[in-house]
Amino acid sequence: LSLGGRPVARFDALAADLSSLSARYGRPLDAILGTSFLGDKRVLIDYPRRSLSILPAGSAVAASACRRQWSAPLRLFDESYPLVADFRIGATTMPATLDTGYNGAVALFGPAADLPDVRAALVEAGSVEHAGARGSATSVRYVLALPVGLGPFTLPAGQAAIVHAAGDHAGGRAANLGNRLLDAMQLRELLD
Repeated sequence: LSLGGRPVARFDALAADLSSLSARYGRPLDAILGTSFLGDKRVLIDYPRRSLSILPAGSAVAASACRRQWSAPLRLFDESYPLVADFRIGATTMPATLDTGYNGAVALFGPAADLPDVRAALVEAGSVEHAGARGSATSVRYVLALPVGLGPFTLPAGQAAIVHAAGDHAGGRAANLGNRLLDAMQLRELLD
């Protein structure tokens, strides 16, 4: 196995049918890279430049190019997703996963969506279809009528959200943050 012409060391892999995801994205998907592959590397997702860099551990990354910086300890949720403890919706702070495989903005899990100030800030705005490794689904689309943020990065009210009524299957997170939100914040996300 190689990536960019360079051989890749052994890692755990799962064989899966990616045809439904391929159809949803309109192009063939050959693989999904996860923690077993990325765990010993540095990953830089540069939303403003629309680029992804996979670097050897310890590689220098020019953080000085960032006007504002924020660091959080890398805790993994469910051994897979980076978890940040202090995602903000208005004055409410909750743990959230950073999910670059989710192309929406904010997905709230039952208990978080039921907080009085959050529930009052959810304005229904139709429906949205989404596909993932677990299949396709249609969800009610909401607009959050409160600002949202991480560290020093804040976006005004008006971000898109969906609610998973069943709640989080493993506990420990109240929301899942996807590419649409991270792109709107114009972040350079370094996972180390």
